[in-house]
Amino acid sequence: MKKLIRLLKAAMSQDMDMFKYKTKASDSKAKQIIFPIILSLIVMFAVGVYAVMFASEFSKVNLTYIMLTLFIILTTILTLVEGIYKSQGILFDAKDNDLLFALPIEKSKILFVRIFKLLSFQFLYNALFMIPAYIVYIYYEHPGISFYLILMTFLLPIIPTVISSIIGYIVKAVSVKFKAKKIVQTVFTMIIFFGIFYISLNTQGILENIINNAESINAVIKKVYYPAGAYIDLIQNFDLTTLLILIAVNIVPLVIFIM
Repeated sequence: MKKLIRLLKAAMSQDMDMFKYKTKASDSKAKQIIFPIILSLIVMFAVGVYAVMFASEFSKVNLTYIMLTLFIILTTILTLVEGIYKSQGILFDAKDNDLLFALPIEKSKILFVRIFKLLSFQFLYNALFMIPAYIVYIYYEHPGISFYLILMTFLLPIIPTVISSIIGYIVKAVSVKFKAKKIVQTVFTMIIFFGIFYISLNTQGILENIINNAESINAVIKKVYYPAGAYIDLIQNFDLTTLLILIAVNIVPLVIFIM
């Protein structure tokens, strides 16, 4: 157990940067900690502004919960994309592979630490987008205690992380074979950039379109991605059976992936 804890501590101390930026060796620990916190707060503030835009309109017609549905889907997509990059560095192409596998440590423990690390990173990444959305929802709706007890916050990254890890493995295999890793990553990055750019330019039109078709969009999302629909159902009408099914839907794919 002590060996596993030491391994976790060592693994979690590196490659957990949420933002890509360079630091100098002379920079103080306080500066290295404060800077990413400031960046995180800026991102969360920006996300909160969008959440307020949607919630303020949806609340007029008692559909504030649809704002959460949209943010769950958005966060799931972003987690999926981010996981494709992160899984390569943490699971498949870690810098300490040769060292760890040369040590007298069970491979199962190394695998556990790697997956735990990846899920922890994805959970923190999710928090950047979902915490502002939760705060805005609480402000507008004042939900009951069941809202705070639902474990979906911890479950959200699991399915997109499993899918992104599989895609990440394929991307790595393809990029190594064709020696085009940078090209593949650049394509994904450009797609995300243009997507954000398009949304920024057409925010008002997109907002009006979503509001006008809110219930239809929500119904489609619930059918296409069960966890999002189940979570919203739990917020509106808590049911233990739905919660247990939701947990199973997330945990079973993770266990199969690990095996």
